[in-house]
Amino acid sequence: MKTLAAIILIVSFIFSASKEMILSDISLAENRQAIGDYSQSIGILESTISENSTLPDDYPLIYIDIVIRLADLYYQTGNEKKSEQLYIRASLKYEDIIAQNEKELINYTNKLKNLYINLNDTNKISIVDSKLELLSEVQSTDFSYLAEKDSIIQMQDRAYDFFNLGYTYMGIAQYRKAVDNFIAAFNFKTDNINYSFVDSFFELDSVQVEKLISSFNDTFESDSSNAATNFYLSTLYNKVNEFEKFNYHINLFFDSDGLDKRALNLYADHLFNRGKYLDALFNYRKLLLIDRSYVEALHGSSRSLFKLNEFEDGIAVLMELIQIDSYFYQAYFDIGYGYLQLDRFEESIKYLTQSLMLNPEDEQSYHYIGKSYYSLGKMNQSIEALTKSIELNPKYGESFYILGKIYESIINIENAIESYKVAQKLEPDHHYNLDVNQSLGMLYFNQEEYFKAMDYVRNYIIEEPDNIEMLEVLAKIFVEQDRYNEAIDTYDRLLDLSNDNIAYLYETGKIYKEVGRNQEAIKIYEYLLFVDGESDVLFNELAVLYSLEGQYDASIENFHRSIDCGMMTTDTYYSLGKAYGNQKRYMQALLAFDSAEKLSPFDMKIKYQLGVVYQKIGNYQLSTNYLQQFMVQYTNDFLANFMIGENYMNIEDYENAIMFFEKANEISENNYKSYYLLGRSYLQLDDIENAAVNIKISTRLNQDYGQSHFELAKLYVRMNKINEASKLANHLYMLDRDLFFEIEKYINN
Repeated sequence: MKTLAAIILIVSFIFSASKEMILSDISLAENRQAIGDYSQSIGILESTISENSTLPDDYPLIYIDIVIRLADLYYQTGNEKKSEQLYIRASLKYEDIIAQNEKELINYTNKLKNLYINLNDTNKISIVDSKLELLSEVQSTDFSYLAEKDSIIQMQDRAYDFFNLGYTYMGIAQYRKAVDNFIAAFNFKTDNINYSFVDSFFELDSVQVEKLISSFNDTFESDSSNAATNFYLSTLYNKVNEFEKFNYHINLFFDSDGLDKRALNLYADHLFNRGKYLDALFNYRKLLLIDRSYVEALHGSSRSLFKLNEFEDGIAVLMELIQIDSYFYQAYFDIGYGYLQLDRFEESIKYLTQSLMLNPEDEQSYHYIGKSYYSLGKMNQSIEALTKSIELNPKYGESFYILGKIYESIINIENAIESYKVAQKLEPDHHYNLDVNQSLGMLYFNQEEYFKAMDYVRNYIIEEPDNIEMLEVLAKIFVEQDRYNEAIDTYDRLLDLSNDNIAYLYETGKIYKEVGRNQEAIKIYEYLLFVDGESDVLFNELAVLYSLEGQYDASIENFHRSIDCGMMTTDTYYSLGKAYGNQKRYMQALLAFDSAEKLSPFDMKIKYQLGVVYQKIGNYQLSTNYLQQFMVQYTNDFLANFMIGENYMNIEDYENAIMFFEKANEISENNYKSYYLLGRSYLQLDDIENAAVNIKISTRLNQDYGQSHFELAKLYVRMNKINEASKLANHLYMLDRDLFFEIEKYINN
């Protein structure tokens, strides 16, 4: 890339055939290009060559130069077809008007080759290579023809021409000629020479590098003080990591040309690009001792200071720079960036905004403005700036990332997730993806989308395997997915990281309880009580576990301990009541359920248990009352209907008993006991037929329930069905000998 002056100047283009006006227009086009206004630059140059006849006949190279500039611009803006046409046009023009300038022709033919390489057009690459091979045979080293152009195109451009020519020779393995042209490029002594093309050496393969080193060493043997030779050799040795030789030749270079500001700056740039920021800073400051107003060195110093995290010092250097060149937009950008790193967000926004005044299409400035507003809590302004950044560069992943953080902070979950996913897709290897994985994992987890959360949580833990927060989330996801063994393993990992954290042991105990490993859970909770002292929660958990294991004494003891510690909750009293009930200690159970009801008077499961207990102690009226309260919500509960039927039987209200038994049988047709009791109720009302039908169903549902067979046999006797009664008696012989002998007597009598 050619070094261009960053001048903000917009003027109307009026074509003139005068040489001076043409050169002025070229300069104006350069200025527009320098600030990134490629369309304006293209328009100016297109207008200049729109009428070939108006160009001065004695200055044909002006026309070619404009064409090449246009070709370069079209290539930079992605119009490869137009670029190709213009390169060919320039090459043909050279062939027509200055056939003697084969070296210049090689330069632009080489540009064509690079274009075809980018287009992957192997056929055209082959044709151009053949032409280059023929042209490269030219031996002339007479560059006097360039004198005419020196007044048209800056000498720095000629340095690039010779470098490109040298690079072409290198591509066709003519390294001696390549070296000649590299040195020719270096020896152009103008105030604006930029030697940055040497960075292209770092794109070469090892064979090319070794051949270049060999050729330069030949030159070095003949003239060890040649500045160009030593500079190139130092660069090449640095590439192959031969640092002693690198230092040897770079010091020889400085001995011969130690005050060359351009070379000193290049060397400092070279160190900076290799990550040697302190060495780079030393050399930038060395250059500034020679010329304090050297803008490139000031900028390089500030960049080095930034890399060394010396942002305040770097900003101070940049402030000095903008006093020298107030149109250096990169300096304003860097100041804004520096203030951002110092958390001085208002100042950051100020200078980034000034940067945009000079370079209004800079997506990075908008990005960092957005970050600053985000840090200030000004979310709307942040969204506006970041959106503009994305408009300018739809692939700016980090802008999407910050948008995700904003949307997450304002609870716009859908947009947050979408922004994070775009950021991750655009830049999958960016450092922010660790945070993206964490955020997406937490967002999906909080939405109970556990399968989606799992992928992001695991991706995070791969990078941060000891992160306790995300391991906790992973363990909870495993629990929600019923992957209990993996959950236990994860809690074990958390215990290793946190020195037996009580909470993790407690959660492990809960999992053991969930999977029925009650004894292991009991051991954990007993241990926790030992190390952490009395706890109503732990006593309660132990009580539940002991109850599950049928250890009701231990269960009751721990429920009472839990209550004594203050856990006087509905669930505690309810569970205590059930434990007493399992021991048939119905009065104590009744007291516990009463306490539970006082705390939760509308809890239906308590109503049900009270109905059960009152039935057990023979208070059938209260039992029915509680069970009917329960059935307000649970009309179709089989057991409630069955028990109410039993209650009415016990108080000899057989008609109501029949009603509830029939309702129970409608709900469940497979309960033999309900049909048996329904039959007994009909029998009490002397409804022999219905009694026989229902008791017979009972015998069919349960062939081993002797009482049904006994009662049915008695009914058959009453109905004079002696054979059927005898068959049932024979079946009873296998089930219940007492009932058999009793029915035998009944049949025989």
